[in-house]
Amino acid sequence: MTTLQRFRTSLATLLGPRGGAKQGALWTLLMRVVSTGLGFATSVLLARLLGVSGYGVYAFVFAWVNLLAIPTALGMDKLMVREVAVFRARGAWGALHGFVRWGNLAVLAASLGVAALAAGVGWVVLAPRDGLRLAFVLALASLPLTTLTSLRQAAMRGFNHIVSGQWPELLLRPVLIIAFSLLAWFALPRFGLPFNAVWATLAAFAATAVAFGVGALLLVRVLRDETESAPPSAEPGRWLRRALPFMVISGMYVLNARTDVVMLGMLADTDAVGLYTPATRGAELISFVLLAVNTALSPTLARLFAEGKRAQLEAATARSTRLITLATLPLALGMVLLGGVFLRLFGPEFVAARTALVILSAGQLINAATGTVGTLLNMTGFERDTALAVGLSATLNILLNALLIPPFGINGAAAATALSTLTWNALLATFVYRRLGFYALLGVLTLRRARHASER
Repeated sequence: MTTLQRFRTSLATLLGPRGGAKQGALWTLLMRVVSTGLGFATSVLLARLLGVSGYGVYAFVFAWVNLLAIPTALGMDKLMVREVAVFRARGAWGALHGFVRWGNLAVLAASLGVAALAAGVGWVVLAPRDGLRLAFVLALASLPLTTLTSLRQAAMRGFNHIVSGQWPELLLRPVLIIAFSLLAWFALPRFGLPFNAVWATLAAFAATAVAFGVGALLLVRVLRDETESAPPSAEPGRWLRRALPFMVISGMYVLNARTDVVMLGMLADTDAVGLYTPATRGAELISFVLLAVNTALSPTLARLFAEGKRAQLEAATARSTRLITLATLPLALGMVLLGGVFLRLFGPEFVAARTALVILSAGQLINAATGTVGTLLNMTGFERDTALAVGLSATLNILLNALLIPPFGINGAAAATALSTLTWNALLATFVYRRLGFYALLGVLTLRRARHASER
């Protein structure tokens, strides 16, 4: 059996019984492989077309959109995966129907309000240089679509429609960004207009809108099949209280992921952002296995915990962590050894970010070695522990970026991100061990025997 066949077999057996979750994990990984390639191609294309300065503007404005998507999602996206899976297991179709409907309406109202406020502030505060002000306002138009998309993906995961819940954004959106960008690049010179960050932002918005429309139709079809006969019931106060810890968790995760880009733009300039962003793209390539497994595994973890199947929960955690580590290690080593070759694809000027890429790659390898600790806590009802751990590391990330960016530039930003990644994973692994009685560093399961035996 070849290495590829063993890898496929390990993933296919990750979740045990034959069915939607198992196949969802496999197809999610394969889809994310393709999506990662498309995302990489998109980044290379835009970096080539826009150059360091224009690409920096594009990356900076969408980093802000990703940050603002967290408070506007209200934590409902993460809560929805767990609640939909639990409602389905209990046959509570009315509550499920009402939860999905109320969640979407609440998130839509929040995202529209935040987008309008941020656009007004950005228009006053940001300089018009390189189209930064206009690109920022245009990017914010995609904020409601982005937040509603995260909610729709979460609902589809809860329904175990894992693949159909993701392909519009993972596959269709990057293809459309490439197509719309190339179309604008060829057509605009005929009208005496250059292709710049503003037009790239418009291309991304159009692609987001089309992908959102396709995904919304898929969710409507699933809801009709699952909940058509059940009148919706709503408990908005209780749901909002449960969602708030997830909002904090999501905010801290994204803050950890985007603080470096945002603070580079604020403490240095958008040229530094443009130089640094390809290094972050390399680090994201390393993390795609972790994201794919977590996406498919989360509803299963919630179900196993709710059903009291502790042994199966521990086994699934150990297998997933082992798989993630083994798949991530060669990717990280490749970025360390061939980082210059990778960055040269974006343009020769981007090779200056090689050291930053090495630092970020080390951080992602640490992230993979601890596996699904955050998802495990969230899906077993200990999301407040996750919020505390990630909140502390996000605070550390901000402080380190403020200290390290002025003297070290993009390398300081990379070091701050890697250190905060190490911090949150260490804290999350500690909380998993205390709450659930085990952890699975590198896929090696360690149990607290006394507690484990008493709970059984």
